[in-house]
Amino acid sequence: MFRLHRRRMAGVAAMAGAVTLTALLAGCGPTVWVESVERFEVSASDLDRIEAKTHNGQIMVDAVQLEGQPIVVEARIRAGGRTEARARECLDALEVVSKTTAGTHYLGRRLNRTPAGDWGTRVSFRVAVPPRLAVSATSHNGMLQVTGVKGDCHLQSHNGRIIARTESTKMTAETHNGRLEVAAPASQVRLLTHNGRIQANLDVAGAVAGTITSHNGGIDLVLADQAAARLTCRTHNGIVRCQRSLTELTSRRSFVSGRLGEADTDLHVETHNGSITVR
Repeated sequence: MFRLHRRRMAGVAAMAGAVTLTALLAGCGPTVWVESVERFEVSASDLDRIEAKTHNGQIMVDAVQLEGQPIVVEARIRAGGRTEARARECLDALEVVSKTTAGTHYLGRRLNRTPAGDWGTRVSFRVAVPPRLAVSATSHNGMLQVTGVKGDCHLQSHNGRIIARTESTKMTAETHNGRLEVAAPASQVRLLTHNGRIQANLDVAGAVAGTITSHNGGIDLVLADQAAARLTCRTHNGIVRCQRSLTELTSRRSFVSGRLGEADTDLHVETHNGSITVR
């Protein structure tokens, strides 16, 4: 199934027509913006995953639909140009893509013509899904937020904060510039930020494996009472504080390693600049 949705309801309050916004700063890029909203539904009956991607804009996925209910999508679209006429040309060329392939429903955006030099675009998605779905979300510039889903999560933003409060057992979250906030019973994790703090609450009873890394920011890790892992924590410029009892312990100011519980899985926690706390 492939659809390009052109049905638009403009404005924050779904008013008819596009809302014109004037930028605060003028330059060679867009100075006038127009905005519209598209809302539509997608059957979730044959789906395993929802995948959303945008270049500039935030993505929010909420597991608020009951099993058997459709996915509900709201796409908020902004298009810019040097004049209102140019901005509307950009808006007319900007399309929301919605298609299903092999159990995955894909949401994205595309321009149906070569972009002009003064054009600017920003497309944000808010998606309501059944909890069982896995989620993949990517934004080059924008926040990602996922709540309530039970499926695997793969979240990536080049510039933006990532917030994930889910029931996922597998969690991957990466941002180049932004904070990570993750709460999930994840037994397999890969959390990475190049510039930002990480707060991770991994409430899983049993083995935990993976990596939690910040190149420039502190890390606060909370593990369940029954969590188990071969834990290694290292900071190049900061302090490691481990409040959990470890066997086979090696401890220095900036390094802690040891065994938590009986598992043979490895959990590596590292920051280049910042302190690490394990609770």
